[in-house]
Amino acid sequence: MSANLALADGCFDPFHPGHLVYLAVAKTRARELKNADLVVRLAGDDEVRLKHEPLLTQAERAALVAPFADDVVETAESAPAVIRRLRPVLYLKGDDWRHTLPASHRTACREVGCDVDFTNTVVHSSTRILATWRQATDATALRRLEAVATAPGAPTTWAPVTDSRVEARRAREGHHPDLIVQHLVTPGINTVLDYGCGPGHLVRLLRERLVGTAVAVMGYDPQIWPDEPLGIVHDPSPPAADLVICREVLEHVPLRQFRHTVTALCACASRMVYVTTRLCAAPLSAFDLDTQDHLDPDHKTMLTKELLRALFVLEGFRRRPELEAAVDRTPQGRCFIYERAT
Repeated sequence: MSANLALADGCFDPFHPGHLVYLAVAKTRARELKNADLVVRLAGDDEVRLKHEPLLTQAERAALVAPFADDVVETAESAPAVIRRLRPVLYLKGDDWRHTLPASHRTACREVGCDVDFTNTVVHSSTRILATWRQATDATALRRLEAVATAPGAPTTWAPVTDSRVEARRAREGHHPDLIVQHLVTPGINTVLDYGCGPGHLVRLLRERLVGTAVAVMGYDPQIWPDEPLGIVHDPSPPAADLVICREVLEHVPLRQFRHTVTALCACASRMVYVTTRLCAAPLSAFDLDTQDHLDPDHKTMLTKELLRALFVLEGFRRRPELEAAVDRTPQGRCFIYERAT
C-alpha cells in the first residue's frame, strides 16, 4: 500500500449507483493527484441514525464498499477525528458538499496539511431515494388501510382460544398484576379500570394484591360473560378511573372502530393509560397493518406502533418510556403507557 492516503467518507445507506461512481472517481483522483491509496471512513450506525434508521448495518455497508477502496475504516469516530488520526494527503467529497462541507472538516484538513477535492459525481442522493421510497410505500399502505376500513365486516363475538379459567391465568400471567401494582399503582392512583376485561381475571388478581388498600379496581366489558361474580360494568359508557388498563383487546377491534376505542380509553383515564396489543409484524410504513395472525382467528386489527402512538398523542397524552421498560419485562415492544398531559 502507498505511504500516501486519500480519504473518502460517507454513510452509504442505502448503497446506490451514485456511490459506485463517487468511489471510482475518488480512487482515480487519489492516484492521479497524490499517488495515494483510497481509504473510506464508513459512518457508524449511530451517525446514520441521525438521518434515518439504518437499512444496513455498518458491517454490511463495509462489505459493499470494500471492493471499491484500498481499505475501509469501520469506526464510530467522526470524520474530523479520522482525518487527524490518519493524516491523509487528500480528502475527497462529492460535489454536493462543495458549499456545505462542515467547518470542522476543513479545520481538521488544514491542521494535518490535507488538500480537499470535490468529485463531480452526484448521480443519486440517498436522501432523495429514501424520500421517494417512503412516499411510494406510504401510498401503498394507505390504499390498503382504506380498503380494510371500507370493507363490510360481519360482527363477531370473541371467545378465548386459550384456557380462560382464572387459575390458568394466575399461573401463566401472575407477574403482570405484580408489575402493575409495583410500577403503575402509585400515590394518586385510587381507581383502576380494566377496559375490555373479559371474564375479569385481571380484575380479580389486582384486587387480591390490593386488598387492604384504598384502591378500587373495576372491570368493563361490552360482552356479558357467564358466572361473573365481580360486578363488571356493561353499560355503553365505561366508568372513569385514574389508571385505565387495556390488555390484548385492541387487536380484536375492527379498524373503523379502532380510533374511537382509543378515544374512549383516554376519555376514561384521568391520569394514565396502559395498553398491550398485537402489532403489525413486519411494517414497511407507519400505515401498514395486519388483519390476521396465527394466534387467534379474531385478531383483525394490528397496526404499527408508530400509528398507535400517534393516536395517543392526538388525545393529549404523552409517553412514559421508563414505565414501559419497567412493565414490559420480555421485552416484546407491545407495551404502551401514556400519561395525560397537564
